[in-house]
Amino acid sequence: VPIATFLVSLAMLTFAAVLLYRSALQPAGMTAIQIVDIRNVKLQGLGGWLVLVGLALLMRPILSIVTLSKLAPILSAETWYALTNPEGASFHPVWAVYILFDLVVQTATVIACVLLLVFFFQRRRLFPICYIVFLASTAVISIIDIVLSNLVQSNNTSTTGQAFGVIISSALWIVYMRRSQRVKLTFVR
Repeated sequence: VPIATFLVSLAMLTFAAVLLYRSALQPAGMTAIQIVDIRNVKLQGLGGWLVLVGLALLMRPILSIVTLSKLAPILSAETWYALTNPEGASFHPVWAVYILFDLVVQTATVIACVLLLVFFFQRRRLFPICYIVFLASTAVISIIDIVLSNLVQSNNTSTTGQAFGVIISSALWIVYMRRSQRVKLTFVR
């Protein structure tokens, strides 16, 4: 079940990423000619706070792959059976949902970050919108992760603190993507 879930989610997410990338390549039609303001030329390009966005996008898939490698031993037949069998010593009814949820989320994160990196370095107009959706999804997923984690393990305050940090940072970066002049001048293709 976990391997099938992983493969199906990987295939579906990769297909969605390819479709999104192909739609970004199609011309949007005629756009108005922008008059370049000399004062704003220094704001164009992947500089300033966008460097942090790029570094975060480079690190995030690595962290997700590390998490997937830590999750791999749980997917062995013996461990999976011990956690999901009602007669097992470590059984909890939420374990299967929690493990599969984490598997799908980490796989989706790797695929989404790769697609976002392509949009980021190509300076695609679609990047800020996709990044905002990614950040909002990350915040919602953090909340779901807290709920599932607290159902399986009681008194898990470290997860709650981390999720709170993710929610705050996501909100700040969403505001930056919406209001930044550098973002508006950089992602124009």
